[in-house]
Amino acid sequence: MSGLLVGEVVRSAAGAAPHRPAVVLGGRALTFAALDAGADQAAGRLAALGVRRGDRVVWPSAGDPVGTLRVYAGAARAGAVLVPLARDAWSARVVRAAAPCLVLTDAEGATEGARLATAARVRHAVLAEDAVRTDGDRPGEPREPEAAEAAEAPEEKDPHLVLFAGKGRTRGVVLSHRASVLRAHCG
Repeated sequence: MSGLLVGEVVRSAAGAAPHRPAVVLGGRALTFAALDAGADQAAGRLAALGVRRGDRVVWPSAGDPVGTLRVYAGAARAGAVLVPLARDAWSARVVRAAAPCLVLTDAEGATEGARLATAARVRHAVLAEDAVRTDGDRPGEPREPEAAEAAEAPEEKDPHLVLFAGKGRTRGVVLSHRASVLRAHCG
């Protein structure tokens, strides 16, 4: 590992203990290998959508923490700045304040994500298990990712995460890769 980068920490853990659980929620478990593969998929999809290092991506989570973890690691790997929004923070005002290039949702949050993206005048895409589709695609028709040029690798000091405290607060806290890794480190 060359630095304190979220994507590298996940990759390193997957190499060291691929079958060990990265997260356990209720009856669901996600291994480090599965998290690493999900992060690669999300990073590839973001790159195919034109997301580059430093671009902000809003993720209005519909309540799937496992999916959010994949997007968290994938955005980090792509060099994107993830703006996760809890359901109580879903507002066009907060999305506009985040200044994203994209609102990305899972299938469950697609309707609300499209509404937020339209109100904030940004693109919307749905991250599914098998493909990403944008609002212009027909549901059920997986879209192959376009060939994307290699993204510029993120650095420790690069922003990785913007956190908002709810609907009434349109000021976010920006965390770098280094801060995200150190906040999550057990030691």
